[in-house]
Amino acid sequence: KLIYVYEGKLEESKGRRVLVNKYYFGSVKRSSESLWEEVLNYIYANYDMEYLEKIYIQGDGANWIKTGVSVLDKSIHVIDMFHLNKEIMKLAGGNLEEGFGKELKELIYLGELESFKEKSKEILELEKDEKRFEKKKKALGYIKNQWKGVKEFLKYKDSKNLGCSAEGHVSHV
Repeated sequence: KLIYVYEGKLEESKGRRVLVNKYYFGSVKRSSESLWEEVLNYIYANYDMEYLEKIYIQGDGANWIKTGVSVLDKSIHVIDMFHLNKEIMKLAGGNLEEGFGKELKELIYLGELESFKEKSKEILELEKDEKRFEKKKKALGYIKNQWKGVKEFLKYKDSKNLGCSAEGHVSHV
């Protein structure tokens, strides 16, 4: 488990941003609650909670990540678009630039859950291979289960410069 707290992003050079005042927390043994409580203590020690409007917890939607919402005041879970796009590609059976992938991504970015589910049902009905069908069905389940985090991402993505770099941090830390 890896959590990093930061205050924002600055453009270092074209196409490269750095996180401002990042601080890491991690463990392979501790409970999720214990790790998030350490994050909470850090935030209270270093920030004025009256000033903070919202804490965005970005990630793939794993339960240990969502636990942070119940521990940290003023926090919401926002889906990590890397993982969401990965599941869209599994469901679509291809890339996000054409065909079903493009259609599904557009429906998600429009916040159209019902239309997304209808298009997904079409895709599942066309799939004849049992293994691919199960993979696609699982991807659809993931997206439906993460819909609250998807809505939060859509709500704040433009105004708050959201984007998750967790995979890179996991690799480097």
